[in-house]
Amino acid sequence: MKISIFTMNGGHGTISASLALRKYLRSRGAECSVVDFMKETNPLGNVLAEIYNSLLRRDLRFASLYMELAHRLPFNDFEPANALSRNRILRLLEKVRPEVVVLICPWIIGPVLQTLRRKGGEKPKVYTVVVDLGRGMTPSWFNPEADFTSLPTRQARDFLKRFGLSDHAAAVMGMPLMPEVQAPSSSPEYLQDIKGPLCTVLGGREGGHNS
Repeated sequence: MKISIFTMNGGHGTISASLALRKYLRSRGAECSVVDFMKETNPLGNVLAEIYNSLLRRDLRFASLYMELAHRLPFNDFEPANALSRNRILRLLEKVRPEVVVLICPWIIGPVLQTLRRKGGEKPKVYTVVVDLGRGMTPSWFNPEADFTSLPTRQARDFLKRFGLSDHAAAVMGMPLMPEVQAPSSSPEYLQDIKGPLCTVLGGREGGHNS
C-alpha cells in the first residue's frame, strides 16, 4: 500500500508524530513517505508557519493568541487562501499518487479535503491523526469529509464531539511514538542514587507556559 503523510512544522510535534508513524508503517510493509505539505503547496503559508514557530520560542503568550484566533477563524474557512494553493495540491497528488493520505496538522486538513472534493477520478482514502491532547485544541482538527480520525486521548474525542465527531468514524488510538521510546532501557547513572518517586512534566503551548 502506498501511503503519503502530509504534515507541516506547526510546533514540531506534528513532524515528530509523522516520522514516528512513517517508521511504524514501513515496519508493517507499507510504502510510506512524509511530505512537508506547506512547503510544497503554499509558500505564504510556509512563511507564516516559520513566524509562528519563531514566536513560540520567544513567548508562549503568542500561543494563547493563536489558539484564540483558531477558535474564531477555523482554518477550514480560509477559502481564498486555500484556492491559491489548489493547483499546487493537485500537482502534488499527481506526483505522489497515494492510495491513502494521512493528515497530521490542522492547518492542512481543510485545503486537502477541499481539493479532493474537486478532483476527478479515483481519490485516495483520507485519515486524520490528531496530536493535540484535548480541551482548547483547534476545531479544525476535525473535518467530516475525512474517512477516519485517530485521536490521542478521550479528552480530544470529547472536545471534538462538539463539532460533529459523534457521527464520524473515529477512535482513541494514542499518540504516534518512535519505537525507541517504548523499548526497555536501564536508568541513567545519574538517577541511580535518587530515592523516592520521579515525575516528568511535559507540556506544549499553554501547557508548558502554565507548568
